[in-house]
Amino acid sequence: MGSSKQTQNTSHVDAETIGNAIGRFRARTDNVSMMSYCVGSKTATIEHALELVADALTQKQKAELYFHIPVCEKKCGFCHYNSEPQGRHAEETSAEYAQLLMGESETFAQRVPQIKEIPLNALYFGGGTPNLMPIPTMEELFDHIRARFTVTEETEVTMEGRPETWTKEKINAARKMGVNRASMGIQSLDEDILKAIRRHHTGAEAREAVKRLVGEFPNINTDLMYGLPGTTTQTRQTIDKFVGEVEELIGMGVPSITLYRLRIDPRQTEGSPLASVRRLFENSPELYPDIGETYEMNMNARAFLLSRGFVESPIGLFAKKGSRPKFYWGRWVEGFPLIGFGLGAYSYTEKVFMKNLGEHHDEIEQYMEAIRRGTIPFGTMKESTDEEFAARQLVLGLKGALEFDVSQMDLDRRDFFGTRVGIAVKKLIDEGFLAFDGKAITFTSMGLLFSEEILGEIWKSAQNAR
Repeated sequence: MGSSKQTQNTSHVDAETIGNAIGRFRARTDNVSMMSYCVGSKTATIEHALELVADALTQKQKAELYFHIPVCEKKCGFCHYNSEPQGRHAEETSAEYAQLLMGESETFAQRVPQIKEIPLNALYFGGGTPNLMPIPTMEELFDHIRARFTVTEETEVTMEGRPETWTKEKINAARKMGVNRASMGIQSLDEDILKAIRRHHTGAEAREAVKRLVGEFPNINTDLMYGLPGTTTQTRQTIDKFVGEVEELIGMGVPSITLYRLRIDPRQTEGSPLASVRRLFENSPELYPDIGETYEMNMNARAFLLSRGFVESPIGLFAKKGSRPKFYWGRWVEGFPLIGFGLGAYSYTEKVFMKNLGEHHDEIEQYMEAIRRGTIPFGTMKESTDEEFAARQLVLGLKGALEFDVSQMDLDRRDFFGTRVGIAVKKLIDEGFLAFDGKAITFTSMGLLFSEEILGEIWKSAQNAR
């Protein structure tokens, strides 16, 4: 579907141009959630959805599995993901929950037997904090997976964790079980900023964890966030602070780093940790960098990483040669079917999107009951129209490879630019956010800074086409 090129350097984009673009996307810049670019508009039955999955597995001959472990000790103030804080009961809860994952994946393998023989491109354990699982539970889960799915020497196996959970014991156990890519959410190395976002490790602990991980796995990734508050105006995040932390991590030998911008979502409910970040922003916006600064943080960090030989692919993830993760490239660019297990986990192929029960509290018991009955716990099943399919190909291709060859579409190029999605893309080209050379659609330097807003606008045009 495309080939990753070196990301354009955005360091020459001036502040006035950024300011104009912020105005252009104002409805989206302050509130851009982690969108799903895969939900179609045609409701499907479980039987039909599974038939489409089986067809995709047969066609692609590769698959990816995601196991969601939504357990944390505490909820961080910025986290939008489906996770529940369990305090001192976190390990015990994750062990009990792993039994549900094994039951669900067993049922799926029985209903879609093709997946047993298809080699896995990637296997991903996310959360939550998946390496909170006790080591015996991790071993049991890995043995279960290997007995039912085709994990090869080429399969990328990723496990997420926090600085305080990537202990020497967990590192050794994960390596023995076949984990070859460790990902760690650091978010910041600054003590005051960590306190402001309710992070539960220190900068020193993060640095020590990086030292433990480097050299222990074939590949590691660290996450950093920008746009973060401090507890005072003097201690909030600045451009120099953020880029300095990127430089420090790269200097420690980290081969892959993912950069996220803090999103302030007004829909965050009262009583949740997320609401505390929203209230802080509403009551004390001076504790946060202004929105223009956040784009300059992105721009300066990107320029530094590119100058050190890192390549951006997918958007926001910068990796040295040989360290680009298979998990994102496989499902977004190659179109390999993704099957997700766990509360609120989603699965999709090029034609159908499925989401498990359990994202909301009132669905948790329904999810558990479905597993006990030996049934598939899908709560949502949506098939795509032709135009939605084309839009998803484009959005995921741009997100994964930063370019998209329009000849990969089922639609004729002339037909595409006549659709609502194509018209939206043409407008973004005319405005200087995207470029088209007659074959491939790519981001311009300015477009890279506003990539998430652009992708959201393209997908929204497909939804308006219903």
